[in-house]
Amino acid sequence: DLMRALKMSAAAEGSSAGTVQLIKNFYATHGLKGFATQGVVPEMLRATYMRVLKFFLFPITHKAMYGIPETKGSGLSKAIAAGVASLPEGFTIQPIEVAKISLQLDKEKKFNNSTTA
Repeated sequence: DLMRALKMSAAAEGSSAGTVQLIKNFYATHGLKGFATQGVVPEMLRATYMRVLKFFLFPITHKAMYGIPETKGSGLSKAIAAGVASLPEGFTIQPIEVAKISLQLDKEKKFNNSTTA
């Protein structure tokens, strides 16, 4: 995810730097700690939040929509309930995604990888 963000940033700036050069530049700017704080940790938090929310809301949504537990629902009812249960995830993940990308692309250390992103 971090490499994707770095590649996209480089392309937007018109740079043709290769992957190795992008990694060297990132390391020079953020150090080894940056790979965790701006790479792995934000992505793990986002992915964990998404899955917890989705799997917590699915049975509640199915029961609210159809009046039966998801274990007794049809494939179609489960698919529809899963789609509806995914909506809050989409609405709430957007600010987290923007903050994550802001931290990953923070070349000037404007946010200093703090909670002010």
